[in-house]
Amino acid sequence: MDYKKLTTIIPILSVCVMLVWGLIANDWSKCWIAVVIGGILTAICRAMAGNDKKE
Repeated sequence: MDYKKLTTIIPILSVCVMLVWGLIANDWSKCWIAVVIGGILTAICRAMAGNDKKE
Protein backbone atom coordinates (compact mmCIF):
# COMPACT_ATOMS: atom_id res chain seq x y z
CA MET A 1 0.00 0.00 0.00
CA ASP A 2 1.26 3.46 -0.85
CA TYR A 3 1.15 5.32 2.45
CA LYS A 4 2.52 8.51 0.90
CA LYS A 5 -0.63 8.93 -1.18
CA LEU A 6 -2.81 8.11 1.81
CA THR A 7 -1.16 10.78 3.95
CA THR A 8 -2.17 13.31 1.31
CA ILE A 9 -5.70 12.05 0.75
CA ILE A 10 -6.78 11.52 4.38
CA PRO A 11 -6.56 15.19 5.49
CA ILE A 12 -8.43 16.34 2.40
CA LEU A 13 -11.17 13.79 3.00
CA SER A 14 -11.42 14.66 6.67
CA VAL A 15 -12.02 18.33 5.87
CA CYS A 16 -14.64 17.35 3.29
CA VAL A 17 -16.36 15.15 5.87
CA MET A 18 -16.26 18.04 8.34
CA LEU A 19 -17.91 20.38 5.85
CA VAL A 20 -20.56 17.86 4.84
CA TRP A 21 -21.27 17.02 8.48
CA GLY A 22 -21.57 20.69 9.36
CA LEU A 23 -23.78 21.56 6.42
CA ILE A 24 -26.09 18.55 6.38
CA ALA A 25 -26.47 18.04 10.11
CA ASN A 26 -26.23 21.80 10.76
CA ASP A 27 -24.10 20.97 13.79
CA TRP A 28 -20.79 22.81 13.62
CA SER A 29 -20.04 22.21 17.28
CA LYS A 30 -19.01 18.58 16.79
CA CYS A 31 -17.82 18.37 13.18
CA TRP A 32 -14.22 19.06 14.25
CA ILE A 33 -14.10 15.41 15.35
CA ALA A 34 -13.74 14.40 11.68
CA VAL A 35 -10.54 16.46 11.36
CA VAL A 36 -9.12 15.03 14.59
CA ILE A 37 -9.76 11.48 13.38
CA GLY A 38 -8.17 12.37 10.04
CA GLY A 39 -5.08 13.67 11.82
CA ILE A 40 -4.78 10.51 13.88
CA LEU A 41 -5.15 8.32 10.78
CA THR A 42 -2.52 10.39 8.96
CA ALA A 43 -0.09 9.99 11.85
CA ILE A 44 -0.67 6.23 11.86
CA CYS A 45 -0.07 6.02 8.11
CA ARG A 46 3.14 8.03 8.39
CA ALA A 47 4.37 5.75 11.17
CA MET A 48 3.58 2.69 9.07
CA ALA A 49 5.37 4.22 6.08
CA GLY A 50 8.41 4.81 8.29
CA ASN A 51 8.35 1.18 9.37
CA ASP A 52 8.28 0.03 5.75
CA LYS A 53 11.40 2.02 4.91
CA LYS A 54 13.41 0.46 7.74
CA GLU A 55 12.66 -3.10 6.71
